[in-house]
Formats: sequence, C-alpha cells, structure tokens
Amino acid sequence: GKTYLAELGAAILDRPVKRFDMSAYSGHQQNEELIGMARSFQGAHPGTLTEFVEKNPNAVLIFDEIEKAHIKTIHLFLQVLDAGLLEDKFTERNVNFRDTIIIFTTNACRKLYEQPNTSGVHSANAAFHRRTILDALENEKDSQTGQPFFPPTICSRMATGYPVLF
Repeated sequence: GKTYLAELGAAILDRPVKRFDMSAYSGHQQNEELIGMARSFQGAHPGTLTEFVEKNPNAVLIFDEIEKAHIKTIHLFLQVLDAGLLEDKFTERNVNFRDTIIIFTTNACRKLYEQPNTSGVHSANAAFHRRTILDALENEKDSQTGQPFFPPTICSRMATGYPVLF
C-alpha cells in the first residue's frame, strides 16, 4: 500500500516517478549504482539516481524499504536532505534535488500499528503524534546487528519532513 500510494500521488501530480528497491543496495559498495563510479574505474557509469534526477528535476523518488539499505547508502541522503544536492561521481557534477519529492518507505517501527497498546498508541488515537513516529524511527534496531536502522543524523533530517504511519 505505501509504494502504491506514492506512485498514485506522483501520477496525480503528473510528475515522473522512479522507485528504488533498497534491498538491492544492502552491500557496502552498492551505493555506486545510485551515484555513479569515478571515470578511472573500468565499467564506470553515471548513477541511476543522479542521472534520473538530472533529467527529471521535479520527479518523485520512492526509496522502498529504506531500512534494508547499507548504512553507507543511507548516509548519502544526508547531502540530499541538507543541501538538496548530490554529486554524480562519473560526471563530477552536483545534481540538484530541490524540486524533487523524496519518499522513504519502511517496515521499521511496525510495533506502532501491530501492537498499539504495547507501544502506547491506542486505536482510539487515530491521529498518530509526529514525535511518536520519529521516536520509533530513532530507536528501532536491526535484530541482526543490534544497531539502529537509522542514524540520528538521518532521523533529525526526517524530522523536518512529514512522517506518515499507515
């Protein structure tokens, strides 16, 4: 439902849309696919993300199941969320993301809706408090590594956006 809703919203806004399945970026060097590789490497190419945004600056980008990406890939979004720019390593140009809508979907924090009484959110409270969602994102840990899915720096940037729980 989350991805479908994002795609539907992009269609209604009449904007180009691109979906990235973040489980494909779980390795520590797979972020190069998004931002390109320096020309000095054999097989170098522009990034799929940066190239798409350069051609479609008003696009809707869906990063599906962002928690599955490697932490190095997640850290890339600091530049986008802070400065609205991301350098393509192949073209060595900064790509402007300022007119781009970015949507992160995640299954992290499922306890907010799967176990509402345990998490302190009751069914009578239909309007989930923004801070509750953000706190859950900050504190949710990967059961395999014991590390938070999202570093505090990313959580602070997400706090400037519009978290939606459904």
